[in-house]
This record gives sequence, structure tokens and C-alpha cells, in this order.
Amino acid sequence: MSVEISRDFLQMSLVGENTFDAALPRVKHLLSENRGYLSDTVPEGARAASILILFWSSNGREPQLVMQTRPEHMRAAPGAIVFPGGGADPDETVEQTAIREFNEEMFRENVLALDSVVGKMPPFVRTISSSSGDRTYWMAPVVAWSEQNLLFNPSEEEVGRVILSPVSHWLDSSEEFYIPKGEDKAMMEGNALALLML
Repeated sequence: MSVEISRDFLQMSLVGENTFDAALPRVKHLLSENRGYLSDTVPEGARAASILILFWSSNGREPQLVMQTRPEHMRAAPGAIVFPGGGADPDETVEQTAIREFNEEMFRENVLALDSVVGKMPPFVRTISSSSGDRTYWMAPVVAWSEQNLLFNPSEEEVGRVILSPVSHWLDSSEEFYIPKGEDKAMMEGNALALLML
């Protein structure tokens, strides 16, 4: 598949009443296999959270997706490959949460600005097991684009490794979803499934 990914392309891809119709059956199936489902509202007892799907293209290079592994000391899904994100603070929008969490995890300071956001995808609910029990999250995927020269300085508490995954690998993959080179399919956590909706 030959698709030129740009900020304009992403913005156009994220608008329209039926934007995600083609992908939804597969997404719903994969979410159901990962104890999840689509939901526009935060269920009672769930924690609201956002994830940031950043398409990063600097100096004219091919866009890459910025992902991370969870540190091995984490109680929930240690070593899993995820998009950066986390729980919402009071009175934050999903976009503000996604940008704040990305900056905290990837830079430990405010580097990426809110105007890098190009749109949102349908939110979903997942129950995640950890050593301290199950916890249910309502996750809002936020899509962003940046052409900044980013120097990653990840938080050791929240990030095991930064993974830069070329977008072309996802578009050309015959897999259900692309696994970054050298990574374990079993370590692809459910919030990474959000990318299937693009």
C-alpha cells in the first residue's frame, strides 16, 4: 500500500461520521479478546485515561510512531509495548491528558505542545490485571503530528525503552497488527490496538 502520511492526511482521516466503520469489526473483536470494548462514556468505577499516538517526522524523514515498553518493575503488564499515556487529572480534556502524560514520560518536561494534536479516535474500555488486582480504564486515543527535532529523555520510572516504529511497516504488514522489529507479539498490549482504527 502506498500512502503518504502527513498532518493533513491524518486530519482528513479523523473526521466524518463513518470514518472508522471499516476497521470497527476487527477492533471490536481484538478488544473483546483483550477484555475490552468501545465506549463513548466513562463507566462507573473506571479511571479515565488518554494515550498519545504520535506521528513524528523530522528533517523530511519517514514518519515514525513513538511507542515505549513498560518498565519491568511495573505491577501491570511489565515489558509490554504501549503508546505513552496515563490517567487524567481533574478538569483536563483528553487532549491535555495525552500531551501532559507524553511529556512526563518521554521528556520529563513540557516539549510537545497541545497544537500538535490533530484529532481523536473512538475511546475504549479495558480491564488490566496487575499484581495488586484488576483495574478498569477508559482510554481515549489522541492522534498528534510533530516535525520538531525531539530529544527523548524518558522517565526511568515510567518507560523501559523508547521504540520508534516506521509507519510504512504498519501499512505494509500482513500481520493483524504490526510488531516492531525484534519485539515479542505477546508484549503488544491492548491499547496499541487503537492504531487499527486509522
